[in-house]
Amino acid sequence: MAKISAFGGFPSTRKSSNEHGDPIIAITARCPTPSRTKVADLLSLITTISVTAGALVYLQHQLGAIGAEEAILVAAPLLTYPLFKFSLRFLLKKKIRIALDLTTFAFKTWRGWQRFDRTLPHGYALLSHDKTKAETRRNEFRTRLAQAEGEIIQPPEYFGEAVHLCFIHAGQRIDIAAIYGKKTGQALLARLQLCDGVLDAHAGMNSGTHLAPQQSSTPQPGDLPDD
Repeated sequence: MAKISAFGGFPSTRKSSNEHGDPIIAITARCPTPSRTKVADLLSLITTISVTAGALVYLQHQLGAIGAEEAILVAAPLLTYPLFKFSLRFLLKKKIRIALDLTTFAFKTWRGWQRFDRTLPHGYALLSHDKTKAETRRNEFRTRLAQAEGEIIQPPEYFGEAVHLCFIHAGQRIDIAAIYGKKTGQALLARLQLCDGVLDAHAGMNSGTHLAPQQSSTPQPGDLPDD
């Protein structure tokens, strides 16, 4: 049975070495963000309405009157809304690129690569999105307003389902990306922590993570002394 790589699955992770034999780790992931997901859903709704209205105008122009069969054809585009929604959410995902080596942590932004000294105290964290409370207040207001008019609505949550993936560097919070979907954020966090452990192990730090027993240089009970 083939062994499963510790760097397999999501997010895509590639491990290589520099000219000195020290490890370099590159992480690449396409992730939804709350803002882009919200835009995708809005565009999906606009597209569905536009296609439906276009079909209605076309049939009225061609036939003059719309019967039951034609009405079904007009309503058909409404059924494609989930497809538009899925497709646009996928297309509008954000590409996250992260690189680590023994001394540097870096991630790419629209301004270029942001680099930080890994030898300083650091870590990673998932934090609730900063706009969660504001979104919750808006949704509660809309819900109460609808109830006063005898309606029941359930406003979607975008920021409430999102997290900030952060690099904590010397006590300072550095936001890497806003991610829609807490499971996706947790997968990225776990991978970053694994990468950190592997690099620390290579550097000989006790807190490091060894991917193979032979990578550990710490003597174990019962080990034979070296010649």
